[in-house]
Amino acid sequence: MLRKANEDGFWYSSNEENYHGGPCETRDQAVSEAVHSGDFEPGDVFTTAFCKIHHLQLAQFFDAERFLDDVEDNLVDDFQSEDGDPVFEVTPEQEADLQVMVREAITAWQAKHGLDFTSWYFLSTTQEETHTMPGEPEEHPFPSVGPIPEEQP
Repeated sequence: MLRKANEDGFWYSSNEENYHGGPCETRDQAVSEAVHSGDFEPGDVFTTAFCKIHHLQLAQFFDAERFLDDVEDNLVDDFQSEDGDPVFEVTPEQEADLQVMVREAITAWQAKHGLDFTSWYFLSTTQEETHTMPGEPEEHPFPSVGPIPEEQP
């Protein structure tokens, strides 16, 4: 049984870097999918691996210090004091608390909306195995004809 693309499972690849087939429940299913995919010729080598999806939490990208700096940098002149003192000056403890509270709010928002953000790369790959596509490799359509004959006068 195939899984959703954002679930962990067995995948196959033609180059050990870009796993493009999967996910599958088992390694054998991934091998079968690769064999029947049309992606490979007899004799081609492919890899299967158990790949763990990298699920991202949007909250991990919130940085309170950067946020406060951006706000200060983008204030219009009407809000800044004449001497340029910061408007949103907070203590390190308040900044740390802002970081925690905003990240909690972002996490709750992501959960409420059922948002599952995944990266284009896997968090990890294990159980890697190399396989050879069954069957005999086809001969090249233009077999070698040997040396070029010399011209006859």
